[in-house]
Amino acid sequence: MPRYQKGFSLIEVMIVLVIAGIALALAVPSFTGSIDRSKRFGTVEDIYSAVRSARAEAANGFTETVICASADGSTCRDENIWEDGWIVFRDDGSGGGTARNMARDPNEPLAALSGPAPSGITVRTVNFTNSGAVAFNASGQASDRGTFTVCGSLGAANSSAVVLNRSGQPRLAVDSGGDGTVDNDAGANITCP
Repeated sequence: MPRYQKGFSLIEVMIVLVIAGIALALAVPSFTGSIDRSKRFGTVEDIYSAVRSARAEAANGFTETVICASADGSTCRDENIWEDGWIVFRDDGSGGGTARNMARDPNEPLAALSGPAPSGITVRTVNFTNSGAVAFNASGQASDRGTFTVCGSLGAANSSAVVLNRSGQPRLAVDSGGDGTVDNDAGANITCP
């Protein structure tokens, strides 16, 4: 009676491994783009929500409210680096602080805070007079107009932004020029650091 071999030959295993490697090499770049897009959209939603929250807090509390970049979740930072987080607070001078100075004094109440953006995401502002903070008055108007840019690892052409107008209304940035890059509040393409 003849003996039959069971299993796969070395050549068959090698062919399967080569095919699997090619399939994986084709799938990874697409998967990386999906992860980057998901991180950016999540961060844009967080910023949009925080801006709306700051505006609503100002209008409901009849006092100036500020959203500012924060590295520690308690104080504003002077730099235009928002990916470490941001805070929303009433700039009312509570507890002996200075009202309407766009800097959080220790006793001014926090209305909201956000932790760091996902790794690989940068958040910057463009065209605001104070790049580290935006204030909303009691009627909900913003102290300035500008853009929050959210960039990932794929560059400006694959980035997102939240545009804030002077009336305090945020909106998602659009590509009005049709060149694949969204525009800031002044109509120019956003740039990434």
